[in-house]
Amino acid sequence: MLQSNTVRRSTLAVLAATLTVGMVACGKSTPANAVTAVAVAAVSTDNQMTVGETATATANVTATGTAAKTVTWSTSAPAVASINSSTGAIVALTVGTTTITAKSTFDATKTASITLKVVAGGTTTTPTPAFNVRFGTAAATAATGFTNDTGAAFNGTSGWITEATAKATTKAPLDMTTAGRFRDPLGVDKANIVQGLKPEQYGMILMDCGSCSASTQKGPAAWEYKVNSGKYDVIVSVGDADKRNIDSTHLINVEGVSVVPSTAATAGSVKEYTKASISVTDGFLTVDSIGGTNTKINYIKVVPSAVQ
Repeated sequence: MLQSNTVRRSTLAVLAATLTVGMVACGKSTPANAVTAVAVAAVSTDNQMTVGETATATANVTATGTAAKTVTWSTSAPAVASINSSTGAIVALTVGTTTITAKSTFDATKTASITLKVVAGGTTTTPTPAFNVRFGTAAATAATGFTNDTGAAFNGTSGWITEATAKATTKAPLDMTTAGRFRDPLGVDKANIVQGLKPEQYGMILMDCGSCSASTQKGPAAWEYKVNSGKYDVIVSVGDADKRNIDSTHLINVEGVSVVPSTAATAGSVKEYTKASISVTDGFLTVDSIGGTNTKINYIKVVPSAVQ
């Protein structure tokens, strides 16, 4: 009889333990339809793309039951890389870094992200052919081989912007037409104008004329020109052919590279400066006069570098 009671008690203990475990497991069970995890696969080696490259992001969604395994895509920096919210198609736009995020369409609390780096495309893009631009007014004497820039605001392809938005994703166009000048070597002031210069050296735009009259756009301004990514050799001319004007300290940077060092103006001085192999990685050649005073730019010549 004692043995029978012992067996009965043991059997009851096992049944109680089994019931307890079952209740605990039931309390922690996953809902019939649920997303338990989202993971984003690497877009490419080291999650790196070059400007202009395309790719498609993919996500691995772990789910139970009939929970949808689809995601919505987003990018933290759409100017660096765009992404189709439904398909995950990515286009690398400019050099920089962005976060690519996948969010479950079934459970918005389930997300996953990767950091994507966009770098310059190197030699995969053919540089823009050579071009020459002279600055000044519509009245300036024609210069063979040059396109005239009379100070029009940036139009998406070329033109003037505020210096503060140089290289920025969002540019602030700035009309600089009132800052254009033409020193006519045959005009009424010809006695004060240096003779014998090239036609393109008699025109100019005042990039940062803080002391100019209210009728002149004072800037400071920068100039941008749309080009393909690559390396370029540039020639820049600065100065004023009017011998009476010596109130400038000329300075020009192209893509942040010093082309015209800080140079105090002298009477009638107009001079060219050359710099080779300047890299453009964002699709725009940018010219600024940061650090200068009343810089007067006459023209710029741009040629693709021999070695890219």
